[in-house]
Amino acid sequence: MEKKGAGSFLCIMNYIRFLKSPPKRVLLNDPFQIIWTIQTDLADSFCLDSYRVECLVTTLDGIPYDGHVVAPARPEYDYYATGGYCKLEMRFTSRPPGGGMKAKVMLRIIARSAASDEWISETSSFAQFVGNEELIVPVWSAPVTLLEEVTVKRTEKLRPSSQAARLKQDADTMGRLQQCERRFPLEDGEWLEITEDAGESIARHIWDAGIFLCYFLQTLKSHPSRRLSITSDTTILELGYGTGLVGLYASRLFRPTSVYLTDLAEALPLLEQNTAGASAVLVQELDWSTAAMRRTIFPARIDFILASDVLYNAGSHTALLSAMTSMAGVGTTVLLAYKQRHEEERGFWEAAERMWKVEVMAEGGECRIYALEKR
Repeated sequence: MEKKGAGSFLCIMNYIRFLKSPPKRVLLNDPFQIIWTIQTDLADSFCLDSYRVECLVTTLDGIPYDGHVVAPARPEYDYYATGGYCKLEMRFTSRPPGGGMKAKVMLRIIARSAASDEWISETSSFAQFVGNEELIVPVWSAPVTLLEEVTVKRTEKLRPSSQAARLKQDADTMGRLQQCERRFPLEDGEWLEITEDAGESIARHIWDAGIFLCYFLQTLKSHPSRRLSITSDTTILELGYGTGLVGLYASRLFRPTSVYLTDLAEALPLLEQNTAGASAVLVQELDWSTAAMRRTIFPARIDFILASDVLYNAGSHTALLSAMTSMAGVGTTVLLAYKQRHEEERGFWEAAERMWKVEVMAEGGECRIYALEKR
C-alpha cells in the first residue's frame, strides 16, 4: 500500500446530540426542556472533557437572532463529562425577522482549546471546517413551528375543543422532533445542510470519515490535482453513506455532470429528503451483493466512486469489493474514507490490494483517505 506525502493531524471528532429534542411546535413564551450530550459518531461513548456550550435560536437559514430566553439566564452553559448530559429550559420569545413561523435551536462549542499552539496551527483549517478547535460538530434542530396565543384561539373556533386543547398542551406531550441538522462550509459563505436522525441510528447518521472526505474534497477544490480532477464533465457515484453527505457536498462544490447517491431501501427516504431541490443528483437503491446485475441503470462511465465509513461490517466486505469492481471502469478512481473500528477490517484491505492499486492520499488522526484504481 503506497503512501502519498499528505499532511497528518489530529482528527478526533465528537458531536453535540439532542437526547430530548425541541418540540415540533410550541407557543411563544411557553417553556420547554431540551437535553443534550456530546458523543462520538456512533454514540458509543460520551465526551470525557468539559466544555462551554452556547445555545442560540436561528432562522431557517441558520442565522442567529435574538428570540429566546433560557433558564438560568446566561449565554453559556457547561457540559461536564461526569454527568454525560445537560438539561436546559428555554422558551421562544419572538418569531424570526420577517415574521416567519419557524425557527431552529442551535448548540455549539465556544470555549477555546487548552492544547498547544502547534496543535491549533496544524488543525486550524480542519477546525474551521468543523466549526471549532475542539472538533465538536455543532447541531441545529429541525424547524420548530412557533404558535401565538391568538393562533390557538382562532383554531379553537375551527376545531373541536379536544384538538384545541392539544395545541395548548406542554411541549413534552406535543411531540418531539425526530431529526436534527448539520451544516458544512462550501465556498463564498455558502453552506450544505444535511438532515440526520436525532436518535440512535447507523445508516442515517453522519460519521467521522464522511466529514473528513468532504474536507479532503474542499482541499482538492482549492488546490487542484491533475490526477484527482473533478470537473463539470465528471460523473460521481457514492456508495452507501445514508445521509448522502459526501455526494451532495461534491455536487455543490464541483457541479459535476451527475451524482448518483446509493444505499439500501431503508436509507432512501432520508436520501431523498436531503436531495430535495438538488440539481443533477439522483437517488438509487443499491444492494452491493447485486450491483453487477444493476450496473446498466448507471452511466457507462463513472469517473469517481466515493465511499466513507463502509467497512464497519466485515460481512459486507466481499459484496463491497464486488460492487466497486462492477461499477469501476478504466480510469475510475475510488476515494474511500476510512476510520478503523475493528481488527476484521484488515481483511478488506488485504483483498483489495490483490485487485486494486491502493494509495493513502491524506490522514487525520484515525481517519484516512485512500485512492483505489484497478490493476
